[in-house]
Amino acid sequence: MGLRAGEAPARTASDSPVPETAILAANLREYAGLLAQQDADGFRVSAYRRAADVIERLNQPISKFLKAGGREALVALPSIGRGIASALAEMIASGRWSQLERVRGSLEPEKLFQTVPGIGPELAKRLCEQLHIETL
Repeated sequence: MGLRAGEAPARTASDSPVPETAILAANLREYAGLLAQQDADGFRVSAYRRAADVIERLNQPISKFLKAGGREALVALPSIGRGIASALAEMIASGRWSQLERVRGSLEPEKLFQTVPGIGPELAKRLCEQLHIETL
């Protein structure tokens, strides 16, 4: 069974940071993409993308930072503010991010499909109209 974005990986002491890191970064990037689709403030979109970049470059899982120093340890990392630290803590604790789930649900289906690389406006429209698909 593979991990999907939004799910926390099962962790053991011997795990490399890659699965957790990849999932957390993917979630932050997806959120940034959804915000961009909604014409959100560019600074906010960039903040989530920068945070994803920082997480991917870490040599240990975010959960170790959180366990060692709480959210303040996350905020001490470059490009991680209080809001993003809270999001990371939620994802690590529950394997979900309610804010991402909320934004996913607020987009029109065609706009939602356009957040997937390779799907433009025309293909998104066909997915909705011809296949009657409304969610990812």
